[in-house]
Amino acid sequence: MKKTNLAEQLHRHGITHLLLDGRNTKQKQAWAAKHGLTLLSNDARWQQRLEDKGEFHNLLTSHDFLLPMGRLVRSFDEARQLPFKSMVLQVPDSNGGLGTCLLNDVSEIEDVVQERQMSFPLLARQWIPDGLPIGVTLIVGTTGAVVSALRLQVNAWDGRGRHTFFGIQWLPSSIFRAKLLDHLSGELVRLADVLRSEGFRGIANFDLILKDDKWYFIECNPRLSAATPTLCLLTELLHGLSFIDVFADAIEGRALPVHANRIPDTQYEGSTIIPDFIALTQEGKAIENVLPVGCCVQRDGTFVLRSFDVRDVLHPDTFFIYHDLRRGDRITLDGFLGFYLLHHPVASLGASPVLTESGRVLIEHLAASFVR
Repeated sequence: MKKTNLAEQLHRHGITHLLLDGRNTKQKQAWAAKHGLTLLSNDARWQQRLEDKGEFHNLLTSHDFLLPMGRLVRSFDEARQLPFKSMVLQVPDSNGGLGTCLLNDVSEIEDVVQERQMSFPLLARQWIPDGLPIGVTLIVGTTGAVVSALRLQVNAWDGRGRHTFFGIQWLPSSIFRAKLLDHLSGELVRLADVLRSEGFRGIANFDLILKDDKWYFIECNPRLSAATPTLCLLTELLHGLSFIDVFADAIEGRALPVHANRIPDTQYEGSTIIPDFIALTQEGKAIENVLPVGCCVQRDGTFVLRSFDVRDVLHPDTFFIYHDLRRGDRITLDGFLGFYLLHHPVASLGASPVLTESGRVLIEHLAASFVR
């Protein structure tokens, strides 16, 4: 970190400690208040409210944003009375894609709920097939809002309706028609106004589905995410702005640049792989091979450390690897296995996103790297 401009930015904002964790809690806020510290983070109550899929669905519905048809259901009978058969069923307060499953028909609901040990109430929404899963970051200030470039949510559904998230892939703005980008930019600015009016400041990552030229809001992750490392690294994804500066300004109550309230023009297509999906098949197993942390290259079927020099991160054949794992750690469904930043796409955009051959090879290689 001493070789980056991060230390200078932290000093400029008067930040004395850096906690590498994207999630705030009421306990952290109470601890900070007790010791006279200010946390540069979204408020914990807002994180809980927006990340709760039911709360988010109700909030956006009340302000006439477009979402898939659905609602919170409290029984099997309520779910069976919905005007659609195939649905996405979610535990409202689950983290990200955990607690999410796809039902091809509502008749499957009792077996799925029992098998996954899900409890009512559940958010049931109409399944939108063949839509493009898109992510975007919105930073809300006292006045103004900054909108990031768009990214593909690289995920898949298996034969049992289980959702698997592999990571993200940034998308060139040129693949979207200008009219679509203008409409989404307008909706994000309107959403920023709604959040600001209720007291929210900070970062919110939104998942959407693009289908038939319509943007459907799906859920919100109001914290640092898989997109954050690349947003910090490549300012072109954020209108040439420093992510640290914009985030700090938002949290500290300053106005944000007025020119950055639309989706920026970029041609970048790099990806961030989140290997947490490995836990779906390797849960409970011990990690036998701890990969290097830093700028790495692939050689002879393994990752080899290239350097700790941040200037090497942008080299085309570099994989930036980050984790805090130790040999012998057990893999859990809610654990964190790190992230892998690379500068090429891993999925193609046909009728629906699919992993390319190089993407599949990388995923398989990562899985084999942990447990042998």
